[in-house]
Amino acid sequence: MAAASEGGDHELVFSLHDEVLTHMGPGPAANRDVYQAVLLSLRAVGLNTGPRMAAKAAAEEHSPEARWQRLVAEMLAACTGGGEGGISQSSSAATTGGSSKKGGPLLRGGNEVLAACVAAREWELGTRALIEVGKRRLAFDEQTYQQAIAILAERREGPRAVQLLREMQGRGFQARTSEYNHAMFACQDKNWATALELFREVESGAAGVRMDTGTIMAALGACRIGKQWQLAASIFDSARSQEVEPSLVLFNAVLGVYATAQQTGKVLETLEEMRFRGVRPDEFTYNTAIGAFAKVGDFRQAGQWLSVMSWEGVSASTVTYNCVLDACANGGNPQKAAELFQEMKDRKVGVDHVTYGSLIHAFAKGGQWEAALKYLEEMRQPSSGVKPNNFVYCSAMSACNRGNEPALALTLLDQMRIQDNVAPDQYTINEALNACAKGGMCERALGILEVAREGGVALDVISYNKALQACISTRHWPEAQDLMRQMAAERVAPDRTTHSLVEEVFLHGPPSAPDAALLEGEKEEEEEQGEGEIGSRLSDGDVEGGGGGRGGIGDPPPVDLSTASTCSSSTSAVTAR
Repeated sequence: MAAASEGGDHELVFSLHDEVLTHMGPGPAANRDVYQAVLLSLRAVGLNTGPRMAAKAAAEEHSPEARWQRLVAEMLAACTGGGEGGISQSSSAATTGGSSKKGGPLLRGGNEVLAACVAAREWELGTRALIEVGKRRLAFDEQTYQQAIAILAERREGPRAVQLLREMQGRGFQARTSEYNHAMFACQDKNWATALELFREVESGAAGVRMDTGTIMAALGACRIGKQWQLAASIFDSARSQEVEPSLVLFNAVLGVYATAQQTGKVLETLEEMRFRGVRPDEFTYNTAIGAFAKVGDFRQAGQWLSVMSWEGVSASTVTYNCVLDACANGGNPQKAAELFQEMKDRKVGVDHVTYGSLIHAFAKGGQWEAALKYLEEMRQPSSGVKPNNFVYCSAMSACNRGNEPALALTLLDQMRIQDNVAPDQYTINEALNACAKGGMCERALGILEVAREGGVALDVISYNKALQACISTRHWPEAQDLMRQMAAERVAPDRTTHSLVEEVFLHGPPSAPDAALLEGEKEEEEEQGEGEIGSRLSDGDVEGGGGGRGGIGDPPPVDLSTASTCSSSTSAVTAR
């Protein structure tokens, strides 16, 4: 079956699977090799697991979808003892690992299913199988713990993975390096501190296992999320003392930590060490380094490393150019960005949403709205092959606002909604409200708020601050008071800018009873910030930077360009807003 699966003979795989069932008699055939081969074959033939799967499975008995449904039922039955004959005793001969008092053939059958799911990387099915095993309240054996922790790692369920690791150790089973690695990976994103605690156990020898490349990778991933670059440097040194070879994968991982923390000096040191050790950088290495310089707006260093890539024979991809374009935008050099964009065209390098968004953002920061709209219009042409999205429109609207053309910014909002059928997100809504504030368009601001609510867009403190500004500047006091009530009703916490605007309403608007809920919110905010009294009215420039909410004004939503590459141990993709 394995040979047939690797050779692409999927019909032979299914035929052998049916033959196995025939020879093993009634009941599920709990054998990991059989399941793994069929799972991989189903994936190779382009299995459709979308909403139409059930209909296609019912219509075509021999379709991959129908086979998938039968296989899932069979595998889950192996975890629960389904079928009249239960699990064939002969299938247990193929299993490994111990069995518990409450387990026997049933638990061994579940272990086989879990092992097949892990080997075939079918994490969703593995989770369903794990739930079925848990329903029988069987005492896990060593193999069950191993497979369960691996599945939870892929689902990033850190607390549960650590719980099973501790439970495994408490029952006298020896956790291997792989169990620690999986538990650390499970904790990387939301529980990075726990991941580092597990690393210290391994490093100190308390865990009774030796660290490997996976251990270092998991620890560095946790450092990247937690922005613990000093600790990452220490862990990288620890790898050498533990005789873990600093490979390209590890160098790329530690570069990612330094890039996230904007430690460009450490990035240069690491690149020099790679050269000294004879480790040849790949595209991901250069993308990460250039991304670090992009974050601080150092377009000269970013451009220099783009040239180094060419000298070293490493092809620069769309992601690479996007990083350099981002450096030009953050460094305030739109002319260089335009040159790079033309270079991409000349070299037949593909462009995407991030390319146009970064290019338009570069002109937006200087208020050069004419150039920004020129590239937006170019992108809207069918020949570009890319359609504008929120990131691009938000950049273009920002260019209009910075160039004191708020009416044009609002025209873009209508264009994206009506002509390009793009639903605005929070960033775009806030940029439109910023245009209303600049142009003193109270009624339009109130209309935009309604559009946001109808579209399910969450309004934050910046949204309300800008709408309040639009109403106050045109002396629409009743509308401003109504916005204050809405803000309190939606439990949007006010900030210092809000306090200043509320004071403006109370001082100059018609007499009215202050909204108790909003004042309470102000009081709490002042206590947190140590403010004794409401500050004076902020200037327009101050309001631009105020708020600290999610949907900032003036800059489009952040896009992490440095981590997007296909040449990494853990592939990640740029998702253009």
